[in-house]
Amino acid sequence: MEKQRNEVRKVDFLIGKDFETYNLTKEQAMERLQSPEKVTDSEQMLVKWCRDGDIDAVRIAKGAPSQRGLRISEQSLKAFILTKTGKVEHLLEELDRLKAENKALKQEIKVLKESGIRKPKKIKIAITETSLDGNVFSFKLDRSKHQATFDGDTLVKVEKNTREGFKDITDQVDNDKWEAIVAAKKNC
Repeated sequence: MEKQRNEVRKVDFLIGKDFETYNLTKEQAMERLQSPEKVTDSEQMLVKWCRDGDIDAVRIAKGAPSQRGLRISEQSLKAFILTKTGKVEHLLEELDRLKAENKALKQEIKVLKESGIRKPKKIKIAITETSLDGNVFSFKLDRSKHQATFDGDTLVKVEKNTREGFKDITDQVDNDKWEAIVAAKKNC
């Protein structure tokens, strides 16, 4: 929209997007200017700010008397109030602080990556085809049949099925697999 000098743009009717954009009457705009920030009590100042283009507005020339008059963009009015009350400067300072903090954190991540520190990847351990027979828990892990012997809830021994039969692999089971076997047995 073109900004005309010292004049509010005139339209016959509000249609389409303009109807959504210019959604405040002069009275509604004055309510927002008076509370809670108390920017002004003067309708003449509101009209001046609209005429000068500080607040985006249109003047409806035709239609029912209740539909004519000044219509103001709520978004433009909010931005104007923030500017007038000095909140924009506060928000800009907060934005600058957050940008600096973000930059520092990115630098810290870069240093950590260069030093070889990486976030450990969570290994998904898929235990399938489970069954429980007394204290022996049978399952499939990595496409191989296994069985685990429990004493109550305590895992005692893990065996893997080989060509020669089940072989004890308890010493080769890492902590992640150990915990996954115990959890799978509880869910069985």
